[in-house]
Amino acid sequence: MDSVTSWFSRLFPETKWRCRPVRGRINDAQAKLLVTALKWSDTSAVLTHIAELVVHGRGVQNDLLNLQVTEAVIKCFLEGTKTVQGAAAQALAALCKGHDMSCRKVLDSFGTGGWFKRRHLMAHASHLMCGGDAEQASGVVCLLGELVFEKASEMLLLQRQAIIVEIVKLIPCWSQKSRVPTSTAAIFLDMLPKILSMFSTLALCGGAEFCRKLHKANLTAALLELVADHSQMQQVHQPKDSGTGSAVTYKGHEAVVNSALALLTFMLSQVPAQRLDFDEIKGVQGLLRLLNNEFLNSSVQGTIVKLLTVAASSFPKIGESVKLHGFDTVKKLLRRYLTSWLEAPSGSSMMACSPDLPLLSPAAACCSPEVVEPLLQLFALVASSSSGDVLADGGLQLLEAALRGGLATLGQEGHKVAVAATQALFRLSCDSSSSLLDAALCGGTTISLMTELVDLACERIPITTVTDAQVVHGGVCAQGFLSKVIGSKLHRGEVSKAEVLCGSLLPKLTKLLCHSTEAVLVAANAVKAQYPAPVGPQMAASASGVCCAGHAYLAQRQVGPDMRVAVTLALRLLTEFSQDFDSLQVLRAFKMQAALERLKLWQATKCLASQLVSKLSEIELEYQPYHLYGNGILQAAVLRAVQLDVRPFDEKGVSAAKLLKLSGHQLRTWLGLDPTEISQVVLIQEANRVFTAIDKMDCRVDGCIIQDDLEQYLVRTFNMREDNAESLSRTTFEQMQVDARAPASFLDFVKVFAILKGQLEEDTAECRATKRCRR
Repeated sequence: MDSVTSWFSRLFPETKWRCRPVRGRINDAQAKLLVTALKWSDTSAVLTHIAELVVHGRGVQNDLLNLQVTEAVIKCFLEGTKTVQGAAAQALAALCKGHDMSCRKVLDSFGTGGWFKRRHLMAHASHLMCGGDAEQASGVVCLLGELVFEKASEMLLLQRQAIIVEIVKLIPCWSQKSRVPTSTAAIFLDMLPKILSMFSTLALCGGAEFCRKLHKANLTAALLELVADHSQMQQVHQPKDSGTGSAVTYKGHEAVVNSALALLTFMLSQVPAQRLDFDEIKGVQGLLRLLNNEFLNSSVQGTIVKLLTVAASSFPKIGESVKLHGFDTVKKLLRRYLTSWLEAPSGSSMMACSPDLPLLSPAAACCSPEVVEPLLQLFALVASSSSGDVLADGGLQLLEAALRGGLATLGQEGHKVAVAATQALFRLSCDSSSSLLDAALCGGTTISLMTELVDLACERIPITTVTDAQVVHGGVCAQGFLSKVIGSKLHRGEVSKAEVLCGSLLPKLTKLLCHSTEAVLVAANAVKAQYPAPVGPQMAASASGVCCAGHAYLAQRQVGPDMRVAVTLALRLLTEFSQDFDSLQVLRAFKMQAALERLKLWQATKCLASQLVSKLSEIELEYQPYHLYGNGILQAAVLRAVQLDVRPFDEKGVSAAKLLKLSGHQLRTWLGLDPTEISQVVLIQEANRVFTAIDKMDCRVDGCIIQDDLEQYLVRTFNMREDNAESLSRTTFEQMQVDARAPASFLDFVKVFAILKGQLEEDTAECRATKRCRR
């Protein structure tokens, strides 16, 4: 403060310019005093006071902007001393927090930095950050963070390569100063996650193009160095009491590590060259060394594993490196977190935990989905290329334990663990080429756990939260897994179709298929989103059965492929069961025609869904007149009902209508049937005539008869007494296994027609003999 300012500060003492908002507003007189005090009083103190005023609400921010106080602060930021510029940056950060117009005012006060133009914002900020003053740099970082948060797209346009390089060079310097016990260490420690978060926001907005700029600035090596150094500092500052200074420092180092890992994860997903550099500087080995550190925080472990998963899925060479150097580490960590849920066979040592690895309590293990979920995802990714070895080393027991533990701790976000384990098992089953893997995955424990997840998914529909969407995703994966298992068992002859149809598993799979149709179509991007209006604290389900948050989850890149494979497997299994009439009757009872019609909208399932719809539509013709049966599955069922071989009729394309018109000569010469087979065809033709006559008893031909129709026919045609006709009608419906009050189709009738015909012929012969005796 110079002598002139010192003299004038006596005219404007702190008691004169310090103000308190009235009802959350600043008046014109107060604003003028603040602007004047910025010129003639202690500028830093005035700027600090302006920053404190912002806590009174958005109205104060509006007044300070409209009454030129914000403009005066910007001038201090541009032209003040180091101390003033730092305080001005802090004040501007407070003024811009959540205030779009203040951010606009700051951006408009800077130019592009060319000749005769205003200074470039990022160039000015970089110059101040390089000045070496901790308070000044901290204020600038806070201001840039607020501007990026509010105006990311415009800030992105200001990012020049040279400026990015200058800022990246500061990061190792700040890191070193934050690790030295000085008075400014806490300031530098607080700045690091903020600058990294700023880069992360810009990377999300700028995508691959901005990530390339960060890559050229050699940020990858700097981030890996940050992770290594600050993870070591975490171990040094391991807190004993949450209220101590050591605990605060520990949290600060943890924030640096998490921010660095998050930024590095996104960069690796965007830039292929970044992955190559990551591999060349042995980033995998460095991160795996950190994972082996038993003192590392679980959230940091989870972030490291997510980074390795992204890198391994994007670059096969990194995946091979993780498999070679880190697969044992991944399994060791899974054993550590899933100890209480493992069920190793008696005498087995393969699941015993390493003696140098501390065990977690069940409560701790259940509450760590942030690390177990990414571990399972990495496990599945790396294990897919060596599935046989995975099972030999107890990998299946680990996945079962994760599924069991996740389902048992749903209230503690265990559903995330269960879904991740299900995805791993599902992908292993799809990638399996050996019978060993199929046999291992078909175990009873795995099937029962998967069935439990299918039941849980059915309960979570309609989807009203993101948790519901995650559970349904896992349930559909379980559906695909179980469909694959049933198909494998049928192929190996371990079970029969009749056993599956009589069991409880197939109805559950079909129920989930019907209920999850809308979620599947959302994941496939086959339908337009229908977002509902908010209702209270919860978001109600939309007309499509999927809320906004659920839609966002299902639209993620990795969900669609899982849904496609799982639903295809389920439809393929149902198609296999639709090849014979008895199985198709069971499928018809599931009432899935509407769901199949919806699945026809998706190209991946259109063919299989259309086939099933066609089969189910065909079986609906059962209660139509026989000549409408066509030459499909119903016609085949009629032919089999009278012990006829279907092949000659299929080869010639003989439909039901055509069969009724064939003569004995045509049956012998054209179809090549023997006399016994011809007699059976004649039986069908005769059964159709009788059935049609019975059907006409109610004055309409609709393709089905009831017991009263048959009774009336017997009385009228055969002059049978009513009690005899009722008894024979009841016996006939019992033989058809049709309820007395239910209609019977021609297919039901033809199965017992030979018996009915014989009974009628016998009764007719007795009647004629009685008449002769009377004569």
